[in-house]
Amino acid sequence: MLKRIAIVAASVIVAVIAVPAILILALSPAPLLPPEAADNLSQADQYFQKLVEPGYPPGISVVVRKDGRVVFNEAYGTADFAVSAPMTPQTSVRWWSVTKLVTAAAVLQLVDRGRLSLEDRLHDYLPYVAFVGDDGEPRNVTVLQLLNHSSGVQDNIPEGLLELRFPDEPAIDQVAYARDLIATKSLLTHEPGSYSRYTNTSYILLGALVQAASGERFETYVRREILIPLGMFATDFVFVKQPVARGSHPVFHFITPFLFLAGSEAQRAMYAIQDNLIWFSEFYLKYTGSTSLNGPVVEMSRFNQMVLNGGVLEGARILSASSADMFVRDHQIPVAAARGLQRSMPFTRMRI
Repeated sequence: MLKRIAIVAASVIVAVIAVPAILILALSPAPLLPPEAADNLSQADQYFQKLVEPGYPPGISVVVRKDGRVVFNEAYGTADFAVSAPMTPQTSVRWWSVTKLVTAAAVLQLVDRGRLSLEDRLHDYLPYVAFVGDDGEPRNVTVLQLLNHSSGVQDNIPEGLLELRFPDEPAIDQVAYARDLIATKSLLTHEPGSYSRYTNTSYILLGALVQAASGERFETYVRREILIPLGMFATDFVFVKQPVARGSHPVFHFITPFLFLAGSEAQRAMYAIQDNLIWFSEFYLKYTGSTSLNGPVVEMSRFNQMVLNGGVLEGARILSASSADMFVRDHQIPVAAARGLQRSMPFTRMRI
């Protein structure tokens, strides 16, 4: 009898979990797969037009550069359904983890200027940062290990997804934020430098490092030393120019229940549900070094072109040639290779 009850109970539990999961999987939007090859930009243009027709993704912006100049700059779909705003080449979008590239550039720029060294210990600039290994003994983490995700520092996801800041709230001091964050993440996941594991926290700490080494707020330094010299006037840590892509998320997705259960901050960020999409109001994340830039995709392409040009764009020298080369060079860690572990990531291969 007990065995039969256990089987029935297990069956009910499986059904309760499996049925919603199957429904979500069946109803989740599946973007149109790209063609195996496109012989010209006209074919690419046709694909992007068809890609947004079903409504997910609602809008995209695409820029192609060749031989140092923009040869394709188009946008498709909707930026904000509430005001029927179409995507345009000037629409500002959230960069999310592409921000890490700019933060890495700020760090390498300080290295070029003799303010930092890749082998410096983070603790020397941020004395409150103290890491320990599994044995409880102190460990040192270097600047390079943070850059290539081999530090072993714990990630701040998923809890960091709810660290929201709204436009009517003041910006957060990144050194203070990093101090409070690392107080809960002092235990490393692996020995520094042994192999790579992607983590937002590394770049949160690098943002704080830029602030500590430069003597000014991280955002101020990045604006003056990178964004403005590159002519990226519509790119910032807040939206500085309309139009803006507000952002959306599929209703039928495994994350959706967590959005509604995550508390008032997450609910405040959602302002409408339309066409099977949850649309978000304007918000930012409290940490800026890893995920917080916003701006038109065409300006993002200016940063990328600077890297490909060896650190210079239109006469503005942002990085030395050797520092720019670090963005496109794989930082293989010999110990990791010998153990058959995951390779260290070059800065440009970020998960977004």
